[in-house]
Amino acid sequence: MVKINALDAKTKPNKIFFVDFLKAISITAVVSYHSIFVPIYPDESSYMILDVLFAPLRFCVPVLLTLSFLLSERGFAKKPHQSITSSLRKRLTRLSIPTLFWVIVASSLKLLTGNSLTDIVPQILQGEIFTGFYYLLVIFQLTILFFFIRRLTINKNNLSGLIGLQAIIFLLIQLALCSEQYSGVTLVLRSIDRPLIIYWFIYLILGIFIYRNLNYLSYLSEKINLLVKLLLILIYAFACFLENGWLFKITEGDIPPFDYVMLSCLLSVPVIFICCVNLTEEQFAPKLNAAISLLSKYSLGIFCFNGIISQVFLSFGTKLFSETIFNFPELLIMKLLGWIGLLAISLGLSMLFNRLGLKNVVC
Repeated sequence: MVKINALDAKTKPNKIFFVDFLKAISITAVVSYHSIFVPIYPDESSYMILDVLFAPLRFCVPVLLTLSFLLSERGFAKKPHQSITSSLRKRLTRLSIPTLFWVIVASSLKLLTGNSLTDIVPQILQGEIFTGFYYLLVIFQLTILFFFIRRLTINKNNLSGLIGLQAIIFLLIQLALCSEQYSGVTLVLRSIDRPLIIYWFIYLILGIFIYRNLNYLSYLSEKINLLVKLLLILIYAFACFLENGWLFKITEGDIPPFDYVMLSCLLSVPVIFICCVNLTEEQFAPKLNAAISLLSKYSLGIFCFNGIISQVFLSFGTKLFSETIFNFPELLIMKLLGWIGLLAISLGLSMLFNRLGLKNVVC
């Protein structure tokens, strides 16, 4: 494969828009997973159907991680003479500011509601101090790994091998979930929770690879017509339906922290990037472009506010509806309304924090 200079002056505007677009749809999808504020009963069929129905939105975290390291590679490529130590320090410092801020906010709320430090510390380490905090821990780990991995040549052959390795890890974990013989292994994995790097390393590799071959990917996307792209998305969605249903069955509805231990999550990244890489602002109405820009700009703030606020709402909902079982239409309506409301609140608070001078923790 010929390596073409990605994001050059000629192609830069379109490439930047596709990044904004993917960040916007991904953060919107993230919010959808936290928009039910009533108790969940996995043994009820309506809850299983709802979980499977929204499974294709699980592309969100893989795509966000891939974008993060695509942009990291772009930034590093712009300053090739900057030392690794200096670059790593700057990147980790940039990550530390929002991470520490949101940990302090979430921990303070936990303390105010009667939790002890012995409860809070494990939640921080497991990435559960607020919903989604694991993502920031994963970014930290992968950022350190990034500065060693990026020095390697990543071509189609070793990329295929690494994707294969990630797929094998996912399959082994799924097999362990099927067998009582390996219950000890799954118990350890559950205790570590989502920050375990073996679930996520491939998205670091994909981010670097996609950036280095972005113009080729754009060329490939141009050769694929719209119907084929829609077919690719449908294939991904169908694979996600099947695999999520399978995970729901073998875990008896207790899927976390294995939500993203899915081959379809691996499939989502190339499918989404191939289908979206050539999107331009001209293809969307001005108001929609403005919404995309806002969601992209405040994606960090939305992610963190969403994680904290959803826990607060769920706490109230659990107290109010502790003995109520909802049917599927009721759950679907609540989820859609909760999705819209939670996204609007999280975006509004992020914009407010930016105006208050807290840009580094929301942008």
